Amino acid sequence: LGQFRVESKFIKVYLTCFGPGEVLISVDAVGKFPLPCNQTDIVPSENQFQVSDLKSYSVAIESAVGQRWAATLAIPKA
Repeated sequence: LGQFRVESKFIKVYLTCFGPGEVLISVDAVGKFPLPCNQTDIVPSENQFQVSDLKSYSVAIESAVGQRWAATLAIPKA
């Protein structure tokens, strides 16, 4: 999703996925978090990460072949 400057204590990543396996949300200097997907239904999630101790961060999504996903990064005003 890209590289961002810290403008808030927390960020939220909204993610939906469909397909076999899992999708991995990766926030550098914070960690990687798996989201199990489903082949018969869309799986939604809301994920909150604390980034206040960082100067900048990047958010990435990794998925398996055959998965479909959509993500939104929300940065609340400080």
